[in-house]
Amino acid sequence: MKKYKGEEEHMLKDEYIKENMLIKRNGERWEYREITEEAFLNRGYKSLFWTREKNLSWPQKLRLRQILREFDPYWYLRDAWIYKEWFCEAIDDLNIEEIRRIRDECLESDHYRISWFGKTLLKRDKQLEAFCTHSTDEFKFTNAYTESINNQCKVAKRVSHGFKYKSSYKRKLSARFINQQITDLLK
Repeated sequence: MKKYKGEEEHMLKDEYIKENMLIKRNGERWEYREITEEAFLNRGYKSLFWTREKNLSWPQKLRLRQILREFDPYWYLRDAWIYKEWFCEAIDDLNIEEIRRIRDECLESDHYRISWFGKTLLKRDKQLEAFCTHSTDEFKFTNAYTESINNQCKVAKRVSHGFKYKSSYKRKLSARFINQQITDLLK
């Protein structure tokens, strides 16, 4: 299990930050500001929790560490962050044993949202196993194309506010997908 980071490595550490890490692209210096609850909700800091750690910049990592210290007295956000990072790493490595270990730890959690995530992983165990066994590093086995077609069908149905005849619905869908294919060919 040395391949996966431990909790202490996932915790954003109090490291010495060099000055050039806090300089923005336009040359301005990034400032450390106190976060209030209103600023947390209005400035979009919630999106930091959905972003992978490897995609965060140094100021974003500092801001995330500040949020975890100020708004997370029971460490549930930190635990959720760690489980999310572990799960993303296990999916990238196609490691079903690690996914099941994460699932079992989430099911044992005291926080209801973390245990919900464990229950979701338990419900999706067969799909996750199929994904891990049939996928390779070059090709990830997914049904995204099918889901995109289904989404386009639902959007066409919603935009038209219903159809009186099924044949009209079929014509609308065929016209939508034919136009989509033509635009794809022209690119």
